[in-house]
Amino acid sequence: MNRFAQIVRRALILTWDTDALVTPEQGEPFHVEGIFNNPRTDIETKARRGETNVGSVFQERSPVLTVDSKHCEGISKKWTIKINDRVYFVARWHDDGMGLTELWLAENQEGAGNGNGLPWAQQ
Repeated sequence: MNRFAQIVRRALILTWDTDALVTPEQGEPFHVEGIFNNPRTDIETKARRGETNVGSVFQERSPVLTVDSKHCEGISKKWTIKINDRVYFVARWHDDGMGLTELWLAENQEGAGNGNGLPWAQQ
């Protein structure tokens, strides 16, 4: 890891703002610290063939928890993460190459996140 990446990683670790309880598919639950973000993402629907409308654009919340990658060994979509008394499932994850992993969260495994989480089927 180059010097700049080390500095960025240290700065992010200093800004941890959330304590989350992670429950892996198998094994004991454990606590992790990270940065919790709940950004809005644009979702665009397209018009179906034969319809006169042109589709629509709306926004949906997509919660993301950024944690140290060492806590993500063996991660799967069956892991749950409890943040502020709310339980999420891990919908997808991305290792940034600097030792941090973004966990994109969903409210359930079956379908959409009810406007607060990433739909489970999206990857």
